[in-house]
Amino acid sequence: MCYKKALYIKYNGKAFIFSYGTKCGQYSGDEYSCDLMLLEVPLEEEHQLTEIPKLMRLNDYFKSSLIIGMSDGSLGTNSKGKMAGFSMPFSFRDFVAQDVETKSGVVFMDLRSVPSQVAKYKSGLVNVLVNSTKEFILALSL
Repeated sequence: MCYKKALYIKYNGKAFIFSYGTKCGQYSGDEYSCDLMLLEVPLEEEHQLTEIPKLMRLNDYFKSSLIIGMSDGSLGTNSKGKMAGFSMPFSFRDFVAQDVETKSGVVFMDLRSVPSQVAKYKSGLVNVLVNSTKEFILALSL
């Protein structure tokens, strides 16, 4: 993932990097489209913020990703089904308006099914994601 900008958050004596990443380059993760990363980092002085790009590389294999967007439009969490290590307070399935549809018998080189229709979600999902992210940051800060 490529992260062009990051928000450095200092809250209640802790520090976090929050960033939106998009797929870039050629790598074996073509099924991934984007992610939202929230990474707890050491509390730094202002002059040490140049270390943020190095710290962001710690998000390998999406272990600090809150949400992972897939190229077929579906949403998910990291491989353990967690929001950056914590259980999700809701299920994405509750917000699906239309599931991914695939072309029968057609696959990519890596044997993933080719989508003919991407996933679509109900509008309420955005508010739930925003509120869950706020609650998550507050819980980490305690």
